[in-house]
Amino acid sequence: MHLKRVWIICALLLVWVAGGLATATLPATIYGADANPTGEPMGGGEGYSKQVLSGQYTVATGDEFLTALAQAKPGEVIYIEPQAQINLTGLQNIDVRAGITIAGNRGYQGSPGPLIYTNQFKTYPAFFRVTGSNVRITGIRLRGPSPEVPDSVAVNVLASNVEIDNCEVYNWSYAGIASTGSQNLYIHHNYLHHIKRPGLGYPIVLKSAVALIEANIFDHYRHAIAGTGHAGTGYEARYNLVKGNAISHAFDMHGGTDFCANQSAPCTPQELIMAGDFVHIHHNTFEITNYEAIRIRGIPTDYVEVHDNWFIDPYPNKSVRFFYYQGGNTNVYNNVYGPNQRLVEVYLQPSPYVFAENSVKIHSLIESEVTYGFINPSPHSKPYQGNLVIEMIPIQVKEYYGRKFVPQQVEIWLDNTNLLYSGEELPASGEVVVDTLSLTDGTHQLTIKISGNSEIPLEKTVSFSVNNAENNN
Repeated sequence: MHLKRVWIICALLLVWVAGGLATATLPATIYGADANPTGEPMGGGEGYSKQVLSGQYTVATGDEFLTALAQAKPGEVIYIEPQAQINLTGLQNIDVRAGITIAGNRGYQGSPGPLIYTNQFKTYPAFFRVTGSNVRITGIRLRGPSPEVPDSVAVNVLASNVEIDNCEVYNWSYAGIASTGSQNLYIHHNYLHHIKRPGLGYPIVLKSAVALIEANIFDHYRHAIAGTGHAGTGYEARYNLVKGNAISHAFDMHGGTDFCANQSAPCTPQELIMAGDFVHIHHNTFEITNYEAIRIRGIPTDYVEVHDNWFIDPYPNKSVRFFYYQGGNTNVYNNVYGPNQRLVEVYLQPSPYVFAENSVKIHSLIESEVTYGFINPSPHSKPYQGNLVIEMIPIQVKEYYGRKFVPQQVEIWLDNTNLLYSGEELPASGEVVVDTLSLTDGTHQLTIKISGNSEIPLEKTVSFSVNNAENNN
């Protein structure tokens, strides 16, 4: 389920006054995190008003806290006393069940909030594990054992409709807040810092999860926000202040080229170029200049929108970069760059084409915009013994943003060495037949290549197996 986009449309009001034309003065556009409309301070703390200052359980020690966690029912609050410093070293995967709120007074009358911490370097998969929906963690400090020594995660969210707000999360090596499979995860008004292990180091990381990430402050991180790129991964990040102390780029979405190599089953062509479902980044201030602010490693299946951000780095091509592939429904517009806020109204626009990294050459069309390939053989065909009649899926191309791929030449190859067919259109059913008795037993490949008004042909390959041994007996 994707988060709804809210568009604010400003209209110019023209009013006739005393026979003349009067023009209303529009307020100047505010770019970056200063546009924060939440009414709450970025990063939470002093001035944050949505605090919970009491509960059904009031605790100050580790034993009291763990007892309350075991006894609390949905809708109940565990309130941690302001001066508490709860040492839970040696524990991990502490379950937070459905409907429970864990609360402290961070920001109230200047309080830093109660502290829960561990000194155990290996705190993995997580220190806390949210296993039930409708959980809220608010107003506390979570301190890990080290920002670099592996492997520690503060909170792993495995359920939906979870809120984490007004917390300080720091000194974790792997991740501050991780989530797998969660929907409607709301992470807002937190201060997340010193989470920067090389190769990991994610204040927030999502896998097949959807989150709204709002009005946080990030500092001393590797990737402030990261997505694995798996299907179902998406986030909206808005009104966040991203400080410049980084060891890599700030906001991230990995792609299929990253995770496909680690899967037991081969990725589909769509998965190979995929970088999650969606990325929506707006009204953030990026103070990072030594690395890219945003790096997306492929093409999200639904959309990319980057707008109304303030990048302190003056160079747009360094602020937003794509790796492996780019194209599709990507829209980067109305962002400002440099200390003087130079406006670039349009930087990237949607395209039906997939481009290879740092190239203007067309790699292919967005998979959802064109259908073609083989009906027979299919990946599920049984081994062939005799004639294989090739049947094709009709080529169908959807016009997309005013551009259309026009097929001009079709080729069908056997094992990339034997050209079976060449023509301006697909072969008719039964026109191309492969005598599998002439092939060696084992796996073979058929490849269709469709050339058109692009520099690189569209291409799909299907494997089929041959077993003539029975006919020879």
